[in-house]
Amino acid sequence: MTRPVIFLTSLMLLLGGCQSSPPPVSDYLLPSARQVSQSPEQIHVQLAGYLDTGAIVLELSDTRLHQARQHRWAEPLADQIRRALDVQLAAQGIRLADQPALDIRISAFQGTSDGQARLRAHWRCGEKEGRVDWQQALPEDGYDALVGTLDQGIAEMARQLAAALQG
Repeated sequence: MTRPVIFLTSLMLLLGGCQSSPPPVSDYLLPSARQVSQSPEQIHVQLAGYLDTGAIVLELSDTRLHQARQHRWAEPLADQIRRALDVQLAAQGIRLADQPALDIRISAFQGTSDGQARLRAHWRCGEKEGRVDWQQALPEDGYDALVGTLDQGIAEMARQLAAALQG
């Protein structure tokens, strides 16, 4: 009787030792999205489907993407972009309450395999519209650097929008 108990106990310990705890999940916010925004309801952000999953995306090749399982957006990405863009536009002197609704379609918002951050978008505000095709090298490796650099892409999009809306 003791032999089967010892065997089962040993087997459970052995199998338990093979289990490993999953790696911790890290959640990220765009730095500009942490600030209080004035009128984010004027901004409508539509993300490409692959960006609307909660995962930070890495572009591995022209045809292959990787959605990080352990590195995720802390809240919906569209909400973060909306607030960050509103904050950045306000810094450029643009009050969206005085403008028609701003519609933005984001087709790329990711890191690349060669250490770049990429943002591609099409925007429309009333009769004005334009495209943003921005890319910048990361200052260092890692998701923190990627998120910070993507936030700089939002700032660049705000500069381009401000110039178009004021002109």
